[in-house]
Amino acid sequence: MVSPAFVFLPLYIYPFNQSWDAVTTAISSNPTLQFQIIVSPHLANIYPDANYVVGLNSLNVFPNVQTLGYIYTSWATRNISEIEEEVNAYAAWPNFVGGDIAVDGIFFDETPTAYTNVTSSYLKSVTSYAREKLGPSKVHIAFNPGLPVNESFYEIADTINIFENTFAAFNLTTLDIVNWDLLGRSTYAIHSFKGDEDDHVDLIRNLSDSNVGGFIVTTDEGYTKLSDFWPQFCSELADCTRDDEDDDDGGDDDDGNDGDGNDDDEDDDGDGGDEEEDEADR
Repeated sequence: MVSPAFVFLPLYIYPFNQSWDAVTTAISSNPTLQFQIIVSPHLANIYPDANYVVGLNSLNVFPNVQTLGYIYTSWATRNISEIEEEVNAYAAWPNFVGGDIAVDGIFFDETPTAYTNVTSSYLKSVTSYAREKLGPSKVHIAFNPGLPVNESFYEIADTINIFENTFAAFNLTTLDIVNWDLLGRSTYAIHSFKGDEDDHVDLIRNLSDSNVGGFIVTTDEGYTKLSDFWPQFCSELADCTRDDEDDDDGGDDDDGNDGDGNDDDEDDDGDGGDEEEDEADR
């Protein structure tokens, strides 16, 4: 049976002048749809600035939203003490008296794809520290290698983003690499979408029918603005989740087109930025 997919949204837009209004409107308009939203404030002063306080509070009022705090690991080479300092900042947010700004977990970006004694020890260390500091009610841990990884990584993280690349680089065959159950704990981030609205619907339907846990499809090259199809994306995925909940056999089989892009080989760095990383360097 297909599990309902959630919206996987790296929200790297600064919350100013109603820049998050379209997000909260979509959340309010689709109350049965779950949203996993990654926020990336400046953590130098522990508590975020006033605009982030307003923005985070506007997200946390919704029961169908899970917020995750962003921390990068530089492919498990970043000094662990720096990561622990940022975890400590997020862990202090529940104590803030000016609004509900607490996050529900941590999104570790730029995590390695190779499972070795070194990488596993590193990720177990930062994950255990985060779970301890955030407490039992704020324990969701997500990794972002941007590529499929060894199944052992799923013993450390709750969800893993296993595709972060352009629409042109997406192919439905990538969904066959990971087994069905682990796909339910995986996310996809497809950016630079160039298709039309029908292609957009087909892609959403195919991903939803494939048991992917959560995903985002955006026309943007990264996550500093919302997709041109943002309202349609949320409403279509909400329709898919209702279909999945109503269908014991995983939904209908009418997917239309295959919903994938061209078969080129470009690959992003897995962090939504402009720098390129070779998989061998991770």
